[in-house]
Amino acid sequence: MLILKNKFVNNNYILKMLTAGLILKGWEVKQIKYKYIDIKNSFIFSFKKEIFIKNFLISNKKNNYNNRNIKLLLNKKEIKELLIKLRKFKILPFEIFLIKNLIKLNIVIVLNKENAIFKR
Repeated sequence: MLILKNKFVNNNYILKMLTAGLILKGWEVKQIKYKYIDIKNSFIFSFKKEIFIKNFLISNKKNNYNNRNIKLLLNKKEIKELLIKLRKFKILPFEIFLIKNLIKLNIVIVLNKENAIFKR
């Protein structure tokens, strides 16, 4: 079941899509299921060979947005691939969805349309 889709990703060329799990707290899961989230300005970055998402805004009960770095759950092979791709391309969150009551995130490796030069 699709919860949220990032519409701003469509302005780029999508090169590859990966599915990752999220490490969340209990109240964050509830707020995501109620769609009290914003991923417009979020992006993926690495820190100590781990992959995180930044600016993943989740509103709490006081109508304030909680902005913390959320760790993504990926295979070792996928992490190595993303660490290499982070140097050349942007990696953005694309969709948040539920599979068997687990919250998953589709991340995409994109190339800006402005920077894309194709040979004919």
